[in-house]
Amino acid sequence: MLIEQTTHRIVLPNGCVALCAEQSNLPVVAMYAIVAYGSRYEPEAQAGLASLVGDLLDEGTPTRTAQDIALAIEATGGRLNAFGGYARSGLSLTALRDDFPHLLTVAADL
Repeated sequence: MLIEQTTHRIVLPNGCVALCAEQSNLPVVAMYAIVAYGSRYEPEAQAGLASLVGDLLDEGTPTRTAQDIALAIEATGGRLNAFGGYARSGLSLTALRDDFPHLLTVAADL
């Protein structure tokens, strides 16, 4: 069986580049939002900041508590992971296609 894949590259108004690889026969959406910033770019006085921010991204926002975020993800069976690494930081989101718009608003809030 041949699986068709369509790819798109979009440059957003803020200069961020969005890459999309679409396989319409799959009911799952996976998204990775990554910025080229991590601990390697931190001044010595702020060592550990990228890691700390990555760990705290899903611990609450002005409009959602950590429990609200966890329940939204858990209720759909989706997965959300925030990280702060050496060269890159960001988040990943995996959800069923029908649940993705809702979980994307949760991720955007982070």
